[in-house]
Amino acid sequence: MEFFLFDILNKKKEKFIPNNKELVKFYGCGPTVYGPIHIGNARSMVIYDIFYRILRHIYGKTSVTFIRNITDIDDKIINKALEENISPKKLALKNIDLFRQDMRSLNCLEPTHQPLVSENIELIIDLINKLIISDNAYLKNGNVYFKISTYQDYFALSGRNKKESQPYVRIEQDINKQNAEDFILWKAVKSEKEMSFASPFGIGRPGWHIECSAMIYKFLGTDIDLHAGGKDLIFPHHSNEIAQSKSLFPESNFVKYWVHNGLLTINGQKMSKSLNNIITVEKAQKMSIAPAILRLFFLNTHYSKNLDYNEKSVMDIKNMFNYWQNSLRNLQQAQNNLDIVPKDFLTEILSNLNTHNGITILNDKIKHLNKIFSLHKKNILAQEIFAALNFLGIQNICHTNSTKNSDTKTINSLIKLREKMRKEKNWSKADEIKNSLLKKYKIQILDKENFLTEWYFLN
Repeated sequence: MEFFLFDILNKKKEKFIPNNKELVKFYGCGPTVYGPIHIGNARSMVIYDIFYRILRHIYGKTSVTFIRNITDIDDKIINKALEENISPKKLALKNIDLFRQDMRSLNCLEPTHQPLVSENIELIIDLINKLIISDNAYLKNGNVYFKISTYQDYFALSGRNKKESQPYVRIEQDINKQNAEDFILWKAVKSEKEMSFASPFGIGRPGWHIECSAMIYKFLGTDIDLHAGGKDLIFPHHSNEIAQSKSLFPESNFVKYWVHNGLLTINGQKMSKSLNNIITVEKAQKMSIAPAILRLFFLNTHYSKNLDYNEKSVMDIKNMFNYWQNSLRNLQQAQNNLDIVPKDFLTEILSNLNTHNGITILNDKIKHLNKIFSLHKKNILAQEIFAALNFLGIQNICHTNSTKNSDTKTINSLIKLREKMRKEKNWSKADEIKNSLLKKYKIQILDKENFLTEWYFLN
């Protein structure tokens, strides 16, 4: 079984060959927990999850180690904590819980380890000290900076040169730096109220970039197979990771394959507080977008491409999901073997994670399913379909544990009654039926024009 992916460093599609197939090492940059993650962050996590599922499928569940860090020490966390008048630690813990809830709702597999920055301060300090000793870093007024001039291949990952990179990176006016491009490894605190730790360099806290290098080294060693993140992390974050880790361990390759997913926009615009268009996973659910639909929405576009969230694109996915539900609702018994993943579907997934083509194949199979009259043949094809859905992390599409055929008839009757109530403008009764369907059957209602209704099970 061959797996191909596009390596950002070498700028070409390559066959994935791990350093050791008995111990495949995968790292994905996790969230900075100053608030609930938005759907752009969530897309990255779902992409990581599919890579993880692929590696487990090929090499076995026990042969893959997946690390997804959590940044719980950061200026954004400190500033947000001041706004909310709580401690940074309390804010971080609250948002870590929310993040884990979001990952469960999106059906992302639990990583092997989810290390926190705050749990690895001692190692971070040790690595910074090593960089100072090797003359790759310098101490000035309690701050420690990485010396960019000591690492010659700094722009290899981004493909930029020094001049081109200036507009893309925010360079603070810092009189302590030898060169403007040097980045911080240890930041001296300006106030006792700030998050801080004792170190040989003085009281302070680590910079963002060294945190990932430290956690990779602790849990995966000096050489790993796969490193994932959003395109916005290529420069400077991942470029800085490489500079640090390769300077610490010059004989290592650090990362064999780099993959980066595209960014997510809202109606063609970047998500931002000023535009008031930030959508969290929880908010998406309140907007009648079930986690399974959100996951399918992410996967229907190739991971490397940018993705725009808009009403039409989401509605297209909802309609497809509803079509799948209705097609499979009476074939739930075919979920007895989820290991038989159809070859044509899997071929696309293993070709640089082409989930879009895989979903197209899956949709065609479901269309064909609806043309088959033989129940035996339907069950055979449905078995393939359920296995493919399971591979994508879309499970229990028909809610086998809670919904029977008799329930479906009851649901449809209640939907029709509610449509009648809406036509008669009996809004209180319509709302009562809607709430009852949600509570008893986990049914999400979406009202359409002409008093028509779409509905689906919350996954």
